[in-house]
Amino acid sequence: MGRPGRDERKSAEGVRALVRLLVNILTVMLLVFAGRMAYVYGFSVFAELRAEPAPGRDVEVVIPPEASLAETARILKKAGVVESVGIFMAEEKLSAYHGQIRPGTYLLNTSLAPTEILAVLSGSAGYTAEEGYTENDGS
Repeated sequence: MGRPGRDERKSAEGVRALVRLLVNILTVMLLVFAGRMAYVYGFSVFAELRAEPAPGRDVEVVIPPEASLAETARILKKAGVVESVGIFMAEEKLSAYHGQIRPGTYLLNTSLAPTEILAVLSGSAGYTAEEGYTENDGS
């Protein structure tokens, strides 16, 4: 009679060990996946990725008054100036141009880096639809 109890306990211990092993494997896989996603997102934010390689193309963009950052990012994505709304929003929040985007009509090139786009939209660079871009204009 004592023997079936021991076998059942050993069997239950084996099942518990297998479950622990599977939970540990899934935890490691989740951590690797989360780490990879964080790396890709961080790289995208800090690598200054451009929508198109130079020379790109000029696109006229209108930022309406009272446009939120999300609305501005969607306008830029739709125009092909940025690749991702979320990444552009993160870049703006981490930049020196945070909260400085001005409404207006801009002539942007699809090969501009996000920091350059933010400089233009904040009025720190001389770049408008009427005048075109000159690097020495901003101050």
